[in-house]
Amino acid sequence: MVYEFFHEFDATPHRRNTVEIETDDTLETGSGPATPSGDNILNDFARGEADGFRALAAARGERVYEDADLALVLTDGESPTPFGNVALLQRPTPDLGAHGFGLVGHPRFMYRPAGSIPEALPPGLRIGAVGDATEAAAYEDVLVHAYPVPELEPFSPGCFLPAPAGAGSARR
Repeated sequence: MVYEFFHEFDATPHRRNTVEIETDDTLETGSGPATPSGDNILNDFARGEADGFRALAAARGERVYEDADLALVLTDGESPTPFGNVALLQRPTPDLGAHGFGLVGHPRFMYRPAGSIPEALPPGLRIGAVGDATEAAAYEDVLVHAYPVPELEPFSPGCFLPAPAGAGSARR
């Protein structure tokens, strides 16, 4: 027998049964509103992604709807692209099939472990804040042609970032 803190369990490889713990407490899932920032990397990612889309929609003067009970953020960019029309759930939900919803994928998530950053950027690469209309147009041009976003072709400056949002609101 092995004792893990106060719970006895059989450590035989084919018989690892733990003693059931009874509690009336609602246990934290790691993705709820009470979960502190920094506690769960996927929870932080979902919150950050929602914050980013909310900020982009606000900068573009678009509609944003939030439902705190569902941890849902909706943005309506009246855009032909998926970039301006986003539904983000910031935590797992119960089955919403009865309401006409179904799973279509997972949020984009990339984790890069801590490590050194190369001393020098590759030749020709510059990373910095978009500071004026010319840089905003270059940012949009890369988005439209390199991502690609065929719904925004033929490309014209201001197709994604309207003039007020252009300066200082994006990184390229």
